[in-house]
Amino acid sequence: MANTPFSLISFYALKYLPEILRQGFASPGRNGPYNDEDTAVRNSAHWLMTYGYMYEITKQRRYLQAAKLLANFLQKSALRPFGYTFECRRTAAKDRCNGLIGQAWVIESLVNAGKLLHDISLIRLAIKIFWIHPFNTRHGLWHRVEITGKKLSLDPTLNHQIWFAAAASQIGDQNINTRVNQFLNKLVSNFEIDNQGLIYHPILNLIKPKIFGMDINIPVSGYEHQKYLTKSIGYHAFNLYALALLKQNYSSHNFWEHENLKTALEYSLSPAYQQALINNIYGYPYNPVGYELPFIFRVFFPGKNFTLKEWLTKQTAAGNNTVDLQTYDARIYELTRV
Repeated sequence: MANTPFSLISFYALKYLPEILRQGFASPGRNGPYNDEDTAVRNSAHWLMTYGYMYEITKQRRYLQAAKLLANFLQKSALRPFGYTFECRRTAAKDRCNGLIGQAWVIESLVNAGKLLHDISLIRLAIKIFWIHPFNTRHGLWHRVEITGKKLSLDPTLNHQIWFAAAASQIGDQNINTRVNQFLNKLVSNFEIDNQGLIYHPILNLIKPKIFGMDINIPVSGYEHQKYLTKSIGYHAFNLYALALLKQNYSSHNFWEHENLKTALEYSLSPAYQQALINNIYGYPYNPVGYELPFIFRVFFPGKNFTLKEWLTKQTAAGNNTVDLQTYDARIYELTRV
């Protein structure tokens, strides 16, 4: 398999094409290392992005057919059984909406497909899902909303918040842009890093006590600290990828001059980060760092030369170690922006 973006995307698109054309949706995975009972929503949304890309590049009708089938599937009312958010998982003791991130993945795919297929109903559905989520202006963060319509807590996971904003930014709606700008205004205080530049996985302003040793009032176990550190490493590039999407649409916002962001970007270039990713279950085998970093570099370091092949080779090798092949393969869509 040649390691170029198009050759890799083509390989995976062809691998899953018979399944999509046969059943009209993508088979669910298990949310990687979280081992959730996922529905078909997430992977169908990812593949909708990929087949839309393949049709735009090749103009082959089989890819258009796959995209239409997936778009039609995501419009089924059964996927939003109460008429509110999409049911992304059915795991005991967890929300069924999969926080903000579950909805963000659907929003970005609906918007992309709506533009490709010239289908305004897809974009209207994305807008509807966005506005279902209440926004807390004090914190500059969105609440999770359960599939029943019940308002849940603010989503305390930073990448969920950033991805929700990034997905919504693709819509191009003036009122939504105003809301996303409000989010970016507050992101200066919600975006925290350690002394190397590693982005903290939880939003520390919402965590009491703060996991990483700041303002601790009660003891935090070593296990709890290590758990969040491991996640922070595995999700570092995933955060930056969504920020790159936001930078493309809000390039004049002053957040891009934030020192914490600059330090986080420098950390992504460091040998220390590459070393930290080794054997990280949330890294290459789940979050496709090798697809994410090239896009991050293209947006934040324009004009610099990076060895794309090296990242793609590392990512391809990681597929042998994934615990969730269905989801891992579906995430090839992240490479479509490189």
